[in-house]
Amino acid sequence: CGHAAGPESLTGWCRSLLDQGHFRFHCPADVNGKKCGAEWSYQEVRRNASLTETEQQNFEEKLANFAAKFYCDFKECPNCKSFVERQDLKNLRVVCIICRSQKGEAFEFCWQCLKPWKGAGAPSDKCANEGCKNQSLEVLATCKLKDLPGSEIKDCPSIRACPTCGLLIE
Repeated sequence: CGHAAGPESLTGWCRSLLDQGHFRFHCPADVNGKKCGAEWSYQEVRRNASLTETEQQNFEEKLANFAAKFYCDFKECPNCKSFVERQDLKNLRVVCIICRSQKGEAFEFCWQCLKPWKGAGAPSDKCANEGCKNQSLEVLATCKLKDLPGSEIKDCPSIRACPTCGLLIE
């Protein structure tokens, strides 16, 4: 985008974005009262920021984790803390293959509540753990309502779900 940023301020800005859970870097420069918003590649950031070897490793680890969570359906196994990908998106019952290979026995847990699996043995869309709820549906059901500015629409949910992927949008 051509906006100048010193190495230290660039590092600080990108670190703050990572700390907020973002994995894309955008230019914060003010252009006529609006943010520039141009996306910087990680290669640009790495080249222009003053990252120590430890900071670079930390940045790359966070970027990989955030991107994996965004683009893939991974969750952390509550038993061994390794990342698990759900094979059958309709089945809440998940088997951690790392636990199986390391401990010789399968560890089954609920994809929704992340507690050890309780319930029917067959593939299931509901576990028997007390309080197991779909967090996204809970957020949608309990979010604040707001009036849409510039329209007569009142009491619209402040959080909506993308009809294609289900991502919650505020």
